[in-house]
Amino acid sequence: MAPEDSPLVTIVIPCYNYGKYVNASIDSLLNSTFQDIEIIVVDDGSTDEQTIEILDQLNRPKTRLIRQENQGLPAVRNRAIGEAKGKYIISLDPGDKIHPTFMEKAFWIMEVYPIIGFVSSGLRAVGTENWEFIPGPYNFYTELHQNIVCGHAMFRKQGWEDVGGYKKMHVMGYEDWNFWISLGESGWIGYLIPEILFSYLRVGKSMVHNAIDNHNLLLNQIKEFHPELYKPQKLAELKEKWKQSYDLAPNLKHPSLIEDLNSYIVKPIPKHKNRVLFILPWIKEKALESEVIHFMKKLNKQDTEITIVTTMDIKDSEFEQFNELTTDIFQMTSYFPHFYRDNIFFKQLLLKLITSRGIDTIYINNSYEGFQELYFIKKHFPYIPIKNLYPWLDNNSSWDYVRVSIENDKYIDEHIVTKQVKEILINVIGDKSKLITN
Repeated sequence: MAPEDSPLVTIVIPCYNYGKYVNASIDSLLNSTFQDIEIIVVDDGSTDEQTIEILDQLNRPKTRLIRQENQGLPAVRNRAIGEAKGKYIISLDPGDKIHPTFMEKAFWIMEVYPIIGFVSSGLRAVGTENWEFIPGPYNFYTELHQNIVCGHAMFRKQGWEDVGGYKKMHVMGYEDWNFWISLGESGWIGYLIPEILFSYLRVGKSMVHNAIDNHNLLLNQIKEFHPELYKPQKLAELKEKWKQSYDLAPNLKHPSLIEDLNSYIVKPIPKHKNRVLFILPWIKEKALESEVIHFMKKLNKQDTEITIVTTMDIKDSEFEQFNELTTDIFQMTSYFPHFYRDNIFFKQLLLKLITSRGIDTIYINNSYEGFQELYFIKKHFPYIPIKNLYPWLDNNSSWDYVRVSIENDKYIDEHIVTKQVKEILINVIGDKSKLITN
């Protein structure tokens, strides 16, 4: 566990006359699963009386206030980041909120892949606007022409130092975009999580609208900051280079990597609730058996906290729909492209989730990768029951999870199955009491 005076992540909240939204942003941060943080609110010379009063009374955990004369957004961010203790930085505007798992996911990605300098995600606009953005894979050539990185992205303080911080622009609004381009130019790669993990508050006409109105002027300013990148020959080279998917090299040789990945502080666990972990192939209602969905919903009504890990790469996952059941969802292939090659990350994620969430019971449903780790789980947590949930029956393919269940029976404490599957297992499972129809 990191000392309180050495947080891993610093969140900066610049505030100019939007004090009434500051506490909502802080609430979302304090509700995050990742709690190895400090929060710095910077009052940039606010003149609004309500804002001044709210900031005068600001007394929140892990939070400190800096006050200064009005200097504008880039200067505010640069000052706060200069004073930040965190290895990683996030900048939020008042009223913006992050999903409870965003920081934990972004932290894992940047710890595992040292070439990644910033991690962003999808977002949902709320307030006077209502729209969503879910990104595809990061592409630096695309970023030069269209900003595909959200302002809430987590980035390395080292990267901020490398590029000299945020630059002041003649018309405010594209400072974030220019910053992401600067990081890319200096050699850092971005990573975009294809999940909506950010709530973006839009209230009337804002600085962003002003920037859109002055798009051509601001884009020309960006080109002036990066003249080499926008030369025709360089653009052609980058276009060709980024046609290929880049290969991320995981930091497998770092001796303290595993210790670092498991040492961060998480949100305290409610002691009165039962905690369960589901290991699933995916989160897509039509692809999961109705019995599994019903079983999960039933548990959710019984004062049970649910964590979900998925192990298969599938497009159009229903992450948003399952957020109604639990926000503690980890789609492994969305964060680790090397997942199938380097299952050390899966092992460590399972260790962290089981210990930090205080898991009482583990359910597995038709996840081949999950079955492969049952020995590992039982070795480290022999006291936690593992329950096999509604395995698929398909005698003519490798997807026959009844067969896989039989092969892994010695690690399984209970098989919750249909009557048809029970008739098959009853002849091969030694302990008949392990077979439950539900």
